[in-house]
Amino acid sequence: MNRYLLLCLIGLGTGLTLFRMGTAQSSPQSSGLIFSHKLHVVENEMDCLDCHPGAVRSEQGMDDLFPEMAACGDCHDVEAEEECGLCHQQPEEVALIPRVDTYNRLFSHRQHAVAGLACQTCHPRVKDKDRVTAYDLPDMASCMDCHDRRGLWTDCRSCHLPDEPLKPVSHGPDFEHRHADLARLQNRSLTAGKDCRLCHQTRDCQRCHEGDNLERFTHPLNYAFTHALEAQGRQKDCSSCHRDRMFCVDCHRDFQVMPHNHVAGWSNRIPGDGGRHRWEALNDLEACLACHQSNAEQICQPCHGK
Repeated sequence: MNRYLLLCLIGLGTGLTLFRMGTAQSSPQSSGLIFSHKLHVVENEMDCLDCHPGAVRSEQGMDDLFPEMAACGDCHDVEAEEECGLCHQQPEEVALIPRVDTYNRLFSHRQHAVAGLACQTCHPRVKDKDRVTAYDLPDMASCMDCHDRRGLWTDCRSCHLPDEPLKPVSHGPDFEHRHADLARLQNRSLTAGKDCRLCHQTRDCQRCHEGDNLERFTHPLNYAFTHALEAQGRQKDCSSCHRDRMFCVDCHRDFQVMPHNHVAGWSNRIPGDGGRHRWEALNDLEACLACHQSNAEQICQPCHGK
């Protein structure tokens, strides 16, 4: 058994070594290419489409959008052997830069170009690169953030095919019943360093976390009587689900729950007096309107409408 385990470990180590070698041989840094985006884009004011004209027509991520050597010939003398060292570190052993052929298959450059997005919206660091390094490709967080800000569809199926493995290792069969601890602890070690919000929006949580199923879990049975302290000290936590203030106002109004300053003498009809609410309204009328904007006609007009 020990000998078998040793052979497995040796085989695994050899495989990892070969994998690293294969990766290194195909990485952009090891291509031996000398190229500066900064020189072309910033100093010579070239447009991205001068070298990547196919981007505006591309409708899938596996399309090869890198310029061929012939495209470089529009500006450089690619036929002169003495000029090879301008772009290649080892002209006698020319190695082409690896093409990007594994990016998201459903990604459409054309659709983004038609929407008016500039190339540097998704590739902001390209213009500052003065040598060949890792590809400047947008990550999923950038895509989700942009789509969310623009009010676009963020469903997984808009970018991923059904056969793609999308779920992190933590999302097992029972994840629906045990995800609460992970969400509270924000344990990124189990989600490949990703935050829940990368894939899930607040409305995704609200589909399950609303109504009667909150009792005994998120909100204890007596939460209606104890939530005031949390509402005052952790307003941001409350607003993650209860964004509309009228949610609070409607409930307080239905159960006749008044603010702590609405005590006897809060309002009266003594001419020139009006009670304490007069001074509060003069100092902060918006605080009054937070609850009484919709029912001002019933609450305010009987006295102030005359």
